Amino acid sequence: ENSKLGIHIRGLINELYLDDLRKKTMRGLEGQKLRGFNTGESVYGYKSCPVGELKLNKKGQPKYEGMVHKIKEEEALIIKRIFKEFIEGKSIHSIVKGLNEDKMPTKKNHIGGWATSTVTRILKNEKYTGRWIWRKWKNVRDPMTGKTKKIERPKKEQMDLFKEDLVIIDQNT
Repeated sequence: ENSKLGIHIRGLINELYLDDLRKKTMRGLEGQKLRGFNTGESVYGYKSCPVGELKLNKKGQPKYEGMVHKIKEEEALIIKRIFKEFIEGKSIHSIVKGLNEDKMPTKKNHIGGWATSTVTRILKNEKYTGRWIWRKWKNVRDPMTGKTKKIERPKKEQMDLFKEDLVIIDQNT
């Protein structure tokens, strides 16, 4: 009988701990974002570069003050090509075919090369115009199926930042 109560109490304490950990983690990430640092976004056309003084953390591991995005010129040229060809009226399928024929490098050097979905994602990505929205989506687990799905957060929870130094495609394009 006592073990039943102990299991419920431990479960409740663990759940409260995870909620608190989630809040602290988000607070830390938000602080890094407000200071202008990268919080883990990996986007084709950009690379993460360390910034600040190199220090050792509590475990003795080297750690920089933060990471910032910089434009990766060779990938930026490919992005500009994709937008140029799309504006000229080429279909996404023909753009993909051209990129694969010219053996243009992909983000993770996929064996099959470029895919239609990748080019579509690039064309829809606002980050190339300098608009970086942080905390736009959140993953929610459906308790019935156990699957996670992405849902958009309310506008007040999102952090909309404009980064002029990261513009690859001008607003008019």
